[in-house]
Amino acid sequence: FFSIPSSPCYKTQYSLQSTMRHEDIIAFKERDREYLRSRRQGGGTVGGGYYSHGGDGSGGGVESARIPAEDNDDSSYNFPRSTISSSPQSQMMDGGIRVTYGTEFQNDGHFALEESKKDEKNNVDDDGVNEEEPILLTQSTHSLIFTEPICSAPFLFGLVVAAMSYACLILAMLHNMSYGEPGNSLNVPAQVTTPVRGAQYLSLVIGLLMEEEISTGVYMLRMIPRKSLKNKFPKMRFWRFTFSALIRIAMGYIFLSNMFVVVVQATGVIDIFYDVLALQFVQQLDDICFSLARMDVFGKRMRTAATQKCFRVEFERYPFSASRRKGIFLKTLYFFNIIGLLSGMAIINMKQNRGDYYCNSISVTFGNEIWEDAIILTPEGKIENSVLVFSYFDGVYKKSGEMHNRRPVYVEQNKFDGTPFNTTIPAEIKYCESEQAWVFMHKNIRKSRKKDDGDCPWILSSMETTEFSLLEVPETWRIWTGTINPHARLSTVCNECNNLADCNYHGDCTGGECICEVGTGYFGTHCEHKQPCPVLVGDWNDTWYLTFIDEANFFVSYDRPVYTYLKGLNVSVEDQDILTLLYAGSRWFGMVFEDGKIRDQSYWLQYGKEFHAFWEKAYSELTVIVSDTTSESDPVATDFYIIGERGKQYGPYGEVSIWTINTNLICFRFLGSIFSIFLRKFQIQLWPMSEPIGSGFYRCEDDSSKITEIFNEVYSVQEVRGANQTAV
Repeated sequence: FFSIPSSPCYKTQYSLQSTMRHEDIIAFKERDREYLRSRRQGGGTVGGGYYSHGGDGSGGGVESARIPAEDNDDSSYNFPRSTISSSPQSQMMDGGIRVTYGTEFQNDGHFALEESKKDEKNNVDDDGVNEEEPILLTQSTHSLIFTEPICSAPFLFGLVVAAMSYACLILAMLHNMSYGEPGNSLNVPAQVTTPVRGAQYLSLVIGLLMEEEISTGVYMLRMIPRKSLKNKFPKMRFWRFTFSALIRIAMGYIFLSNMFVVVVQATGVIDIFYDVLALQFVQQLDDICFSLARMDVFGKRMRTAATQKCFRVEFERYPFSASRRKGIFLKTLYFFNIIGLLSGMAIINMKQNRGDYYCNSISVTFGNEIWEDAIILTPEGKIENSVLVFSYFDGVYKKSGEMHNRRPVYVEQNKFDGTPFNTTIPAEIKYCESEQAWVFMHKNIRKSRKKDDGDCPWILSSMETTEFSLLEVPETWRIWTGTINPHARLSTVCNECNNLADCNYHGDCTGGECICEVGTGYFGTHCEHKQPCPVLVGDWNDTWYLTFIDEANFFVSYDRPVYTYLKGLNVSVEDQDILTLLYAGSRWFGMVFEDGKIRDQSYWLQYGKEFHAFWEKAYSELTVIVSDTTSESDPVATDFYIIGERGKQYGPYGEVSIWTINTNLICFRFLGSIFSIFLRKFQIQLWPMSEPIGSGFYRCEDDSSKITEIFNEVYSVQEVRGANQTAV
């Protein structure tokens, strides 16, 4: 024996023995046992007799003896459990052999074969793992936390590597979670393709199998208890050993959490496996740094710490009953991990199939395209032609209860308060598998008088796409106006809010809906429209007032206020009729409603909820003025025109005329186009109400006394007529 200076990784005694391979010793033992069985003739015989313990065999006899084992505490080298020593002729004649058990080192000339009965019993442990798989400390920078003194360079190195791994995983988690929103904190896509869904489940299983920190940490706590660690390395502290294992386990669960988030957020198969492998690389940082330390990359001190003999010392295995309980715990832990991951994925898939991650309400804005000869199926079953202004279908669309091709169907809502129509048939936007595109369609609008082929008689269609969310579809669509025009525009925005910014800081986001602040005057789906002007005054001194429902609410059409004509305009309106100024998707129309003054408030509320500019033929004989296209909250500073003669030769809105002309050729912008007008050839059909064009026609009355006077006049007129359909 010799001594080595004491340290946590070194024992104080070592045994020097002449050794041979363990496999050779086992073979030698079997041959010797067979020889003993064939030569056994009793103790004390000559010429091959069997010599029992304490007997005197001569003439090549065989001696069988049990030699007590001495605990030489040889734990630094993995010596075979059997040794062979020579035996003098004085004890055994003719080269006989002694079969011994134990670990005593013989120097008296015997040839001895030893085998520990305990080792033979434990040759296979409770899990069926051969003893040739030793229990060793893990070669990882996490192990330096308990093998090295506190505040030493290797100890700090182990902590830094662990901190780096934690930081990378936590930063990845925070980044992935930053895109979440109320009701979808994980930022789960609305839907994924079938290959992606299959890859999600496979990646969760593969990721759990690749994850080794949890299993390693639990295994070390299972196989190296306090007593075993103290016996081998008295100076090591078990609490530091436990702390290192807990670091591993916690890191493993952060890895699994990250993996789950990136998997449920993925929309591509390759992206899933790339992200999982990237996270696995971060988790293996401790193993990589330990290998670099062994190669002397970080200096001699780190190399010494990483190559100490404590990483090669075997620990004794526990009896079957003790390790079995811990083995069951590890298997149970794996079972709950895989069940938790797959169950979470299944719940998310169920919500995706149910449409929970789609926007429930959207606002749709069409372009200024017009189909002059749209084919319409009337409620009476007749087919007729009509001018279709696509912006008439602007407004709120809500997700219906049905799913079509794993995507939602959005149904048009009324233009008054965004609730469903009662009698008016709404339009729909849905995904059409046969077209590989999202389509806008209406059951009573056709492209041909003949029956349309397929299940999607669309009048607007997106470009081919596999997008599941309508909000992700590009704004460029194909439109049918007698022929296909591939340059139409359709934009969508989700009406659900997540924060105050979605309400333009003019309201509170409550339950995903913007509630505009009382007193600010702002209104609209996102509180985007400023307080409407109570009184409008035109350049012709015509006066219009805001039409109220009650003390706090006013009539709305297409998310804009409705105004009622009072006086001043050079148009004839019957006493019982009402001339209103309302918005119809992209323009303001001055429309006459026959017998409007004799209708009560309940009638107008019901009418407002069913009003649709297309089905009510907003641009009809009852429309007397029309504006330029605008998206402003009110008609202030917008050009208006009086409608003259109508006819196909004048286009859908008629031809424009100018009152005062000082040149032979005038170019001006009207309805989004540039018109060249030659004076000697044009007819007067649309009369500009403002001069010069572009200066706007209406202004907001800001004199409070005049406003009061106007409303007093309104009330007095209504009182005389006996109607109370408006209140302030």
